[in-house]
This record gives sequence, C-alpha cells and structure tokens, in this order.
Amino acid sequence: MAQLLQEYTDQELLHACCQNNIQAYNILFDRYFKRLYGFLLSLLKDRETAQELAMDVMLRIWQKRDTIVAQTELTPYLFRSAKNALYNHLRRNQLLTLSLENLSEAEEPGFTDADNNVLRKELYTQYEHKLQGLSQQRRQVFHLSRVENLTYDEIADRMSLSVHTVRNHMNASLRYFRENMVDMNGALLLLFLLQ
Repeated sequence: MAQLLQEYTDQELLHACCQNNIQAYNILFDRYFKRLYGFLLSLLKDRETAQELAMDVMLRIWQKRDTIVAQTELTPYLFRSAKNALYNHLRRNQLLTLSLENLSEAEEPGFTDADNNVLRKELYTQYEHKLQGLSQQRRQVFHLSRVENLTYDEIADRMSLSVHTVRNHMNASLRYFRENMVDMNGALLLLFLLQ
C-alpha cells in the first residue's frame, strides 16, 4: 500500500489524510519537509529554529487536513504557511533584522517570477512609505545601520552624535516599524524587529 501511495499526487494524498491515513501523511512529510526547512534556513540562518518552524508547518497539515483539501495547490500553500510561521516567530521573539535582500531573494516555489516581483515591489513601496514617517535624522541613522551596515560607533562618528543617541534613534525607529507595519499582510513583513 505504501508503495502505491508514493505514486499519488499531493491532492490524492491529502484526500487520504482526510481518511486518517497516516502513511499518506508520512509521504507528504517526506516530500516537503526538507524543502520547507531549506527555505526557512535560507532566511533565518538558524538551523534549530528553521527545523522547528518546518515541523510546525508540516504538523498543521495533519491537524487541518479536512480544510486544506479545499486548497488547489499544496506547494504554494505550504510555502505561504512557512513564511507566515517565520513572521509570527519573528514578531513573537523579536529577533534580529531580516535584510530586505534576503527576503527579496526568497522565492516561493509554485509562484512565478512575476508574482514574486509584484510582492517585492509592494513590500518595498510600503517600506519606503513608512520610512518617510521617521524624522530626517532617524531616517539617516536607520539607513546607515541597515543599508550601509555601519556600527553604532561609526554612525556616531559620521553624524557627530553620541553612541547613546544613535542607539536611541535605532530603538525608536525599530519600535516605529513594529507598531506601524502590523497592519501589513503577513507575506509582506519587512525588515524589522529588535536588534
């Protein structure tokens, strides 16, 4: 039976999961876990957390097997779920900043380049709009830190500020992004959270 299940499509396996067929679930797990783990690892650079999030996404397939059947394509569903799990994890744990480059390089299997480009453009537009809400000095400190990757000491030196002032500007900027980007779609989370 297990050999026959190997030849099933994702949709057929999901239907089998609805009948509480654990073997069908195990095959789906084998098909997708490593891909989800690799995807999350490329964004997080943290093996343990990437593995935990990938396991959570795969576990939710079993827990929500009755409702997932309505999904037309499993691959995009899983990778959207993985991104949402990542975003929720970052919000919950206030991890280091994700760079815009890392997020934009992450391609979701099952989506076309055009889809990914639209998401990146929307993300960047919303980020730029929110960035304008910072004072000029905070915007400059944020740019030097996040785009030019300067240390607080280097920023303080360049702008003739104290390191304490630079740190305060960054904390205020990151708090501003956390508070003002909550309304964004989960797939459009940007590059914030506490340093």
